[in-house]
Parts: sequence; C-alpha cells; structure tokens
Amino acid sequence: MKLEPKRNWISVDLSKGPEEEEALVLLPDDYKPEQNPHRTVVVKTDPQGEYSVGSLIVVPTHVVQEVKVKNKSFHLVERNFVMAQVE
Repeated sequence: MKLEPKRNWISVDLSKGPEEEEALVLLPDDYKPEQNPHRTVVVKTDPQGEYSVGSLIVVPTHVVQEVKVKNKSFHLVERNFVMAQVE
C-alpha cells in the first residue's frame, strides 16, 4: 500500500541512522523520558519536489502526524513546519 501526500504535506520515515541498543533498566511507573523538541526525519515523498527522497529534514517533534490505513502507519509533516534540511 502506498500513501501519496497532497498539497503541503510531506511523507516521512521516522527511522534514521543506526538503531539504539535497548538497555534493561527498571524505572518508576510515572517516569517519562525527556523528549527533544525537534527531530530529524527522512523524506519519503514530497509532491512539490522541494526535497528529494532520502533527504533528512528537521521538524518539531509535535507536528509529525501518524495516519493509519488498514493497519499500516504512515507519517506526514506539513511543509510549513520544516525547519531545516541536513546536508
């Protein structure tokens, strides 16, 4: 299944770079890890062609939208929220 974003939306992949190793540490139930306010994502589809497939872009963490279609998740970011492109 393929999702084609329209107008001002860019399809992104949240995975990037080497994966972090999981460590087995017991934490309190109410513990919430500190979240970075920004994240780097990989461009999958940009209908306007400003960013090529595979480009890394920086966006605020809270603007990444998850869309589920038939048990498959897609992630979209509105173009206006792209802060920078990593070269």
